[in-house]
Formats: sequence, C-alpha cells, structure tokens
Amino acid sequence: MIKQPLTSQYEYNRSKFLGFVYHVETLTEVKEICNQLQTEYQDAHQFCYAYRLHEPTQERFNDDSEPLHSAGYVAYQLMLKQDVTNALIVMIRYKSGPNLGLNHLKRSYLACAKPLLIDNLIPFEQLTTYNFNTAYSHTNAVLHFCQVHHIKVISQDYTMEGTSYTVELSESTLTTLIDFLRSL
Repeated sequence: MIKQPLTSQYEYNRSKFLGFVYHVETLTEVKEICNQLQTEYQDAHQFCYAYRLHEPTQERFNDDSEPLHSAGYVAYQLMLKQDVTNALIVMIRYKSGPNLGLNHLKRSYLACAKPLLIDNLIPFEQLTTYNFNTAYSHTNAVLHFCQVHHIKVISQDYTMEGTSYTVELSESTLTTLIDFLRSL
C-alpha cells in the first residue's frame, strides 16, 4: 500500500516524464484521478498508467500508443515485483526530441516510476472483521479512536443495550483496539 501521494520527474534526450502515485481503493477513484490529471496535463504526448486493486482484484495498465509493454506495463511490472496493491501510477510524457528507441523508452519510464515507490510502501496486512458493543456514552471516543488508528467502521447500530460496531482492521491494530475498549 502507498503511504502518501508522490510525484517524480525524469528527463532523457529532450523527453520529460512526470510520474504520480496514489493510494486508491476503487475503480471510481482510479478514473477520477486519471480524468483530473488528463485535464491538467492535456497538452502531454502520452498518458500512461497502471493500477492494482486488492478487493475485488482488478489490475490494468495502459501504454497510450507507446510501443507495446514500454510504459504502463513497466509500472505494472514494478508494482507486481514489489507486491503493491491499492495503488495507481500515472506517467505523463512530453517529447520534443528524437524517438528514444524501445530500450531507452522502457528505462525512462522505469526511472520515472521507481522513485514513487522507494520508501513509500506500507506492508500489506490481511484485514479482519471484529464486532463489539459499548455504552452510548462511549460513542464519540470509539469513533475518534477508529479514525486515529485507521480502523474502518463497517456498521454502527444503536441497540437497547448500547452501540454495536462492526469494524475492519489489521491483526496488529486489533490488540490496540481491545486494550482501548477495556480501558473504557
């Protein structure tokens, strides 16, 4: 998983490559980001991308009229090699010089994509679902705790006994949540 959105820039033989990486969870997010960047960089010669979504599993790359497997595919292979999911890499090319040739083109796109992932990955942890109940008076504290610790609240229902929660979180965060609930 990507820690934070980053940008990169690489130049070779009067071609300028701009790279962007984003954490994404849905195909809708991928499309929105791509549309925004295409609008912002509408004068670019190429707009290549690759994405991998974990659940449901969706993967795709686009070389945008560059030679087959020379652009988006390079970013896709990089994500596969580093086991990156829920990520979108977009690479934009401006060219004003001669054709680079296939090998230099691949190397240039790779040089643009690699810095986006270096020291920018969170190791993937399998998520689990956990159910618990609290008193009504603890609702704000529980929701704040979930927000601070990046715990996804799947459902929150009010019952006669209090508030019932279903959350999705990593195994390592589950222990922290249980300790917090005991302290209430």
